[in-house]
Amino acid sequence: IGKVAELTEGAIFGEMALIDDQPRMASAIASSSCTIIVINRDVFQRKLSKCDPFVRGLLGIFVKNIRSMVEDRIS
Repeated sequence: IGKVAELTEGAIFGEMALIDDQPRMASAIASSSCTIIVINRDVFQRKLSKCDPFVRGLLGIFVKNIRSMVEDRIS
């Protein structure tokens, strides 16, 4: 597909893979010096488990819909 997005300060990358345990849909390449914080799956799941179950369900639905739209666009 090529360049999908340009991330700016405070952006998050790879979160969908942590939500639905599927592979990331893209890779990232820094175009300038940056500072990153890696949040591993255990930390993410611990934080997510504290959310309201309704919110967790919505996140799962959003991720499924986004992945479906991207697959349709690629095909």
